[in-house]
This record gives sequence, C-alpha cells and structure tokens, in this order.
Amino acid sequence: VKLRHSPGRPSRSDFVQSKFVYYIYPVTTRDFAVIPICSEGATCKVDGGVCTGSISDPSSAPTINPEKSGWTTIEVTSGDGTVTNTYYLLHIGNVKRWRNMQYSYWNFIPETDAVNVADKEVLKVIKDAFEQQIQTKWNGTDEEKETILNKINDDLTKIGELEKEAAEQAIKDEAETFSKIIAALKGDGTDSDAAIAAAKAAYQALSPEAKELAKDDFAKLTAAEKAVVAKKEADKAADAVKKGDSFKIGKNNYKVTKISGKAGEVSFVNCTSNKLTKVSIPDTVNYKGYNFKVTAIQSKALKGYKKITTVTIGKNVTSIGANAFNGDAKLKKITVKSTGLKKVGAKALKGIHKKAVIKVPKKMLKKYKKIFKGKGQKKTVKIK
Repeated sequence: VKLRHSPGRPSRSDFVQSKFVYYIYPVTTRDFAVIPICSEGATCKVDGGVCTGSISDPSSAPTINPEKSGWTTIEVTSGDGTVTNTYYLLHIGNVKRWRNMQYSYWNFIPETDAVNVADKEVLKVIKDAFEQQIQTKWNGTDEEKETILNKINDDLTKIGELEKEAAEQAIKDEAETFSKIIAALKGDGTDSDAAIAAAKAAYQALSPEAKELAKDDFAKLTAAEKAVVAKKEADKAADAVKKGDSFKIGKNNYKVTKISGKAGEVSFVNCTSNKLTKVSIPDTVNYKGYNFKVTAIQSKALKGYKKITTVTIGKNVTSIGANAFNGDAKLKKITVKSTGLKKVGAKALKGIHKKAVIKVPKKMLKKYKKIFKGKGQKKTVKIK
C-alpha cells in the first residue's frame, strides 16, 4: 500500500493498491479516476453514484472530488456479480492543485467489520500522517477531523481484537496439535521410547499458555510414560532367572541349582526325546543372558534311553545321579571330560552295554576307577 504525500503529478504505478485491486489514477488536475480491475465488466458505486469503469477508457471511470475532505465510500462488484467489496477512500485536506498534494493523503481502508490484521501498519502510518497534517494545516471542520480519527481508531481497536483472537486461536491450535499426539499413544505400556520422547518434546515446545490448556493431555503422557516403565520392569522381572527354574537348550533340559548375578550352575535333567543315539552334555549353557556351568547329571537323567550309544560329559560335571544311565543297553561309549567328578550315584551304569568303555582324563584314571566302581555295570565294562 502506498501513501503519496509529496508535490508533483504521480504516475499510475505510484497508486497501485494491490490489496484491494484498485488504481488511484489522475484523469485531470482536479479529479481522480477509481478504476476497478478485479474482473472484466466490474462495476462500482462512488458515494452511491453508479457507473462503470474501464482501464482502456479512464474518462468513463467514476471520479472522486479531490476537494472533498473526509471519506468517500466506494463499492465494487465483480463482473459476474458474485463479489461486492466496500471501501473508504480517506481524503484529507482540501486539494485544488497537484502542487498542494503535500497536504493530502489517500488510502483505501475497509469498514471496521471488514478490517484485518494486515491493515494495521497502513492504519498506523495514515494516523501518524493525519495527526501531522492537523498540526500543519487542516481545512476541514472539527467534526470531520473527529470522524476520520474515530474511524482510524475504531479500525485499530478492531485489529487489536483480531490479534487477540488470533493469539488465543494459535494457543488452542498448539494444544490441539499436542492433544492429537497424545491420542496416538496407547498408554498400555507398549508405546515405544521414541513415541514417548517425541510427545515430551512436543510438550516442551508449547507456549506456557498452551501448556496450561494441555494439562489433561500432559497427565495422559505422564501416565503413558509410567506404564512403559512399569512394563519394562515387569518384563525384566519375567525374564529374570532364579534357582529352581527349568529351561531347554537344543535337545537338552536343564534346572538351575545355583545363581549369582548373571552366572550360576545347572544340572542336566534329561533330553527332549528318548530316541536319541548320541547325547552331549556341554561345559556351559547360556540362557536369557545368564552363563551357567553344567555341574551335575540328575538321577534317572537318561534312564531307559534304549537307543543311546554314546554320551559325552562336559568338563564341569562334578556329580552323576543314581540310575543316570540305567537300562541303556546300547550305550557303549561314555566320555568324561571333567577332572572334578566327585560322585557317581548307585546303579548309574546298570544295564549299559557289557562291552562299554568309559573314557576319562588320563590323570584321573586311578581316582575315577574307584568312583565308578560298583555302579551296576558288568565287570566287562572298562574304564580307561
């Protein structure tokens, strides 16, 4: 929006009013043509007088009396008749010649109920210019002066109200956006850490006023975050391994006999199938992040495994329970890697193959012959 307040004849470009689609354009030294360009065939009324303007024929355009001080009402209707806008032309001073233009100001200002925030700076400039004009020279009446000032002030008051409404709406929009983020949370403890973090960041980005409006949603966020923490703790507790727990690794079943931190000991319980031909009892097993030594073979662990032919016992086994291999008629080879075996239970070897060989660490041969002696095996069974 341009305000002209210097001597000389202005060019058309000086008065381009892009906001309200007008040109203010001098036709003669005394009159101004207001040419509507909002659409082909547009019509307008100037102070109630009806006429049609034309860019190509400015002489047919509606004219404004430059000697009139105050407001000129201008109504423009688009060529298709669907849109009509009403504006005021603010004409300050009594201009009879272009050289006196420094005493006059023009601009289009909407009626108070049509004003918008974008008009604020223009109105402030016009008000300041008008107040300076009054101090310099004012040819109008006091009533005209008050009418103009009241109009500008009414518009500025309305803009203030619109700014307040816009600010309040912006706060509501902030809170509503945050509310949608919270609505997407499940709140059952299954929300991801990323989702919770994003919601917390969104809350921190809110203005203090929006945070006040979002109190209930923030409470939901807090509850959702607590639910996530609670679920993690519950899951952790569920995953925790304790003494007496049983679990399966591969084809072997184990039972926890000792635990300390993330380590402990387990016993070999049995296999998932009694139709296996070979069984290997490992040195250690890892379960849920816990590292366990396999230190025992339970009683009756492989009893009745009629197809088993070979058993390998890991290096950490210290005891073999009673009847551990009882009835395993095809069991011909037992390899003991452990050097810490201290006990073999009664009838542990009863019914194994009569030509079975129990292979033990060389340095433990003498000791293990005593430990394995009389555990139910035939005298033909060799320990070497």
